[in-house]
Amino acid sequence: MRKHNVPLILISLAVPLILFSFTAWNSYGWDDEFFNLEQLAKCQSLSQLITYINSIDLHPVGQYVMNYVLYGIFGNWHAVRTAGALIIALSLWLYWYMTRRQSDNLSCILSYVLLCLNPSMLLWCTGLRWYTYIMPLACGLGLVMHNVNSRRRVTFWACYFVLCVLMFHVAYCSIIMILVSFLCILYTRREYLRDEVKIILSFAVISSLLISYQAYAFITVHYPNGKFKLVSMIMPFMSAGQNFLCGSAVVPVSISGMLLILAGLILFIAFILNIKSVMKTCTSKYFVFSYIANIILKTGVGARYYSVFNPQQGDFMTDTYSFIKNRIIRIIVLCLCAAGTILGIISVITHTDTAKASWNTPYESIIEYITSSDPKKESLTVTSNPVLCWHMKELGYNAIDINSHELPEDKSEGIIFAVKTFRGTLNQKRNDEYISYIENHDAREHKRFGYDKYADFKRRIDKAYPDYPDYYAEVFMIIP
Repeated sequence: MRKHNVPLILISLAVPLILFSFTAWNSYGWDDEFFNLEQLAKCQSLSQLITYINSIDLHPVGQYVMNYVLYGIFGNWHAVRTAGALIIALSLWLYWYMTRRQSDNLSCILSYVLLCLNPSMLLWCTGLRWYTYIMPLACGLGLVMHNVNSRRRVTFWACYFVLCVLMFHVAYCSIIMILVSFLCILYTRREYLRDEVKIILSFAVISSLLISYQAYAFITVHYPNGKFKLVSMIMPFMSAGQNFLCGSAVVPVSISGMLLILAGLILFIAFILNIKSVMKTCTSKYFVFSYIANIILKTGVGARYYSVFNPQQGDFMTDTYSFIKNRIIRIIVLCLCAAGTILGIISVITHTDTAKASWNTPYESIIEYITSSDPKKESLTVTSNPVLCWHMKELGYNAIDINSHELPEDKSEGIIFAVKTFRGTLNQKRNDEYISYIENHDAREHKRFGYDKYADFKRRIDKAYPDYPDYYAEVFMIIP
């Protein structure tokens, strides 16, 4: 892309800004986001919030602080999501523009698709969780590594350590990001290290002091609260493979998933054939070794945990792509990525056929059914879905989330809408109790919403959820 092609530059910026903001503004949210909202509702000040989160959670305070500040500015959660999404879109675009605008046309386009239009980032980074707030920092880290040979030693290391401090306060997975990137940068700058030791040690000491409070919370509270379990090596390996090949926003056996997988496999073969050349860049070293570290340490049991490396994954795939000499293969890979990405984007913005059950749940249809059946707001909605519970309360309806509340007594008066969705984090015993409760009460009406054509595949691939439902939601109208 030439620098003076201003209209094309503006269009390339407008597309991700519109795409991300539209998705964020029209989002009902997904399950984990509402844990954030519940914690924020319990605190009256920023200092109280920081103290409280550091006493109960398994994540650092960064995402909560950002939510608190943005909500204080906008006073609307849709606006908070949109503000975060705009920051993400701008960060991804700047990263692409500052690193790839001088590439050949096909590589420039592929990089734009991988970075600025990535369906996984569109899903995970338009919400209120840490994925949104870590991504601009991940882009910043990528820019630092692209300028790894900078002669401005103090500025270079200052930028790097500031990013490290901020990342640690947003997500603890950044520990791997920090360690691997530091080693990769040290190796690349090995010729300068003799003159930079004092600078590095000075910034390291200052950074250690700045993260000391959060590090203490991690060691004493957050890590124990994580209840980390031993899992087989196959799970993080599969998650890493899924994120690399098709991302976590599309189902692998969908058309979009298969197109992206095919493109990813071609690029992986190209990487193997050109491994020495591809691995010469600092960002490629960082990406590959970070992936390996996550797999070995089993820190990423879900594909979404690898999304923090997506900016550098885009670099890695584009670098690999540049070594493909056959123009026909280059065009085929670009077309596969573009087609799979477009279909993935459609899945995300229409809330259909993504890998995230809570994102696919047709909340609008469920809410419309309940509100039209009970316009006087005299009913009780019972569900294990925190998203639905939150929105029903926002509309002035009585609703309970059985993750944290008891089931209503048999003597309850009025209509009860028992909404059964994918059980998510609800434990099996509690889920069985809820099913028994529904079965023991005759339903006047039984409605199903959101048929999942990939339900059987999800049951087979995820052994933890053999009861994965064919529909995203079933609503039982019960009159005790």
